[in-house]
Amino acid sequence: MHPIDPPKPPPATEPGIQRVQEEAFDKVAEREKDYLFVSRMRKLAMQKPERYVELSDLSPEDRLLSPVLENYPAVFELVREGSRRCWTEGYRLTLTAEQLSSEEENVMKQMEDHFVTVLRKVLMLSIWRRLPLEKLVYLAPHLGLPNDFERRLVHQYPHFLHVVTLKDSTPLLKLTSWDAQLALSLEEVKKHQVLQSKASGEYPFSRPTD
Repeated sequence: MHPIDPPKPPPATEPGIQRVQEEAFDKVAEREKDYLFVSRMRKLAMQKPERYVELSDLSPEDRLLSPVLENYPAVFELVREGSRRCWTEGYRLTLTAEQLSSEEENVMKQMEDHFVTVLRKVLMLSIWRRLPLEKLVYLAPHLGLPNDFERRLVHQYPHFLHVVTLKDSTPLLKLTSWDAQLALSLEEVKKHQVLQSKASGEYPFSRPTD
């Protein structure tokens, strides 16, 4: 009896089939990459006293992307200073962008409690009540969290959140305390409110007027 050879894996691409690029999707991805870069540079400029980012202070990769900032004149203005022989180049936030960034910072501070609640709920959904920080950073925009949530929230609320490190140096965000109320769904919360209202003799909804 002859041994049977294992089946061969199918080819990665079938003959005659060519990969087709989706131009519309590529444009969206390119705009998203530009937006993330502009947003990161805006936050970096807000950390500077003069709201100015000098090109020489950027990494080589960011210097290559810096011309993108010129496509956003409402956010950045190109600044060249010095003489012909010795000059510096960089980008400064416009007054409007600086004012809006300050307002955004105030809103972020007012929403800190909400951001912490979102993080606690996400961690409560995990098996071990902890998740890699790298994954949470990736999910942050989709969860409505600020990109710098670790600096802004984690160390400010140690009674809720804590960073631990595995043996392989992987940082994890760990839930410090469990809150049974956060484990309830919105429907369960509404039912609980109705039961409380009935127990107290209060009508949970507005009564119709004559």
